[in-house]
Amino acid sequence: MQPQHTIRRYPATGIPLRQAPEGRQWTAGAGGQEGEGTFLPAAPPSRRRLLAGMAGGLVLMALRGKGRAGARPINEDGVPHAPLPRTLTPKRRDEEESAPAFSLVEEVEPWDGLLFLAGRHPRYPGASLDSLMGYSAADILETTDTDVMDAVLARHGPAALDALYQLIAAQVLAALARVYGGQPLVLALDAGHGGKPGVYHDPGSHGTEAQHARRTAAWIEVLAAGAPSVTVRRIYNDAIGDDFFLPPPNDRKGAAALTLRNIRGAMLAHEAADWNAAHAGAPVAVHVISVHFNAGSGGILVLHQGSTVAPEFQGRSVAFAREYVAATRPALNATGLLPYTLRLALGTGLSDDALLYEPAFRTSGINPYTGVDRSRLPRRYAMLQTSLMQRDYADGALRYHGLV
Repeated sequence: MQPQHTIRRYPATGIPLRQAPEGRQWTAGAGGQEGEGTFLPAAPPSRRRLLAGMAGGLVLMALRGKGRAGARPINEDGVPHAPLPRTLTPKRRDEEESAPAFSLVEEVEPWDGLLFLAGRHPRYPGASLDSLMGYSAADILETTDTDVMDAVLARHGPAALDALYQLIAAQVLAALARVYGGQPLVLALDAGHGGKPGVYHDPGSHGTEAQHARRTAAWIEVLAAGAPSVTVRRIYNDAIGDDFFLPPPNDRKGAAALTLRNIRGAMLAHEAADWNAAHAGAPVAVHVISVHFNAGSGGILVLHQGSTVAPEFQGRSVAFAREYVAATRPALNATGLLPYTLRLALGTGLSDDALLYEPAFRTSGINPYTGVDRSRLPRRYAMLQTSLMQRDYADGALRYHGLV
């Protein structure tokens, strides 16, 4: 028997909003009002901030051996947070603009994401389910195994670990600069795993991967403040539940998390396309970087896009992967902090979008909402924008909620 749902209206569009059982409901309201419907919350979540100028001294201290086990981090959790300019309402094309501005898409909630994919989000006309697929260049970083980062913390202390976060962040930005030159770039930044506790939270490998990924991402934000051509926008948000309220067993929260992050990235790609259409002489590029750490590889690895995306995107994805691996591995080894010499995983440090492992559970059988036999779909990394499994999951969510 299907659970009972109440139906509410999304005021901006008049589209029915389905409220889930147990009192859960979509929360995206003007002024924070539940169910009243806006696209981005008016009040952003607070963050602890760190002045980027403190970074150099911290790294120097760690690499000179002055970081000691048990030393207190510079703030309560050792994570630097860069202030981000917040653009909740993009300018109209007919307004004079000297530089592009991009929405703080990390605050997009699941219902807004479904409206986007259904082509019903008034801020993104022309979007569709296919907007999830191949919308930009993208790479997944697996810089070291997670236990390497854990070992550095245990042996050398938090200052040394923070030095590695900063080194990795600096290498990300340097590799992007070598690929894009001075072209304006939107870095759609993901930190792998994580999620909102109580809804869906995945700590990643060794129970610490998500923490390392978030601290690395925070340093990317800090250092990007000194790169005027780069605009960083998070596409992950651990304060928003990754839940499209499908009934079990189809409420796959891991798939929901990947889908929502890619929706946010695709929104940035749409905003960049709008800018580029109006400013052909000053195009903006979008590149997704998903920060992860590995398990059992013994080396550095970057997963890049394959031939199923546009050649322009694949070329930039592969170019970034090569640049990053070539510079980052010797830089990390030169610190003397790692428990062993970092090698090239898989012999080259590179791999394409085909999954290198069997998922913890094999998604098989027919999707009851789309009729697709999921067992026949290829296994590909969703954050590289080529996963037909992810597209089918999103299609099912749209159909369940009556949006198509």
